[in-house]
Amino acid sequence: MANVLAKDKQIAVISALAEDSSIRSIERITGVHRDTVMRLGVRVGQGCAGVLDKQTPQSILSVFAVR
Repeated sequence: MANVLAKDKQIAVISALAEDSSIRSIERITGVHRDTVMRLGVRVGQGCAGVLDKQTPQSILSVFAVR
């Protein structure tokens, strides 16, 4: 079986990231290694980007396009 971080630990890490805590402080508070914190943050961020890409109309995105 794969080494999977428990759901309650994932929630604690994501909550701390959302509160703008540093990676090393999250590591100290939760006991989750900083590399795991980073991987989880990237995975959640990619999921959020995917949701926003699907929900945001292209007409709105074109207003913010860099020219």
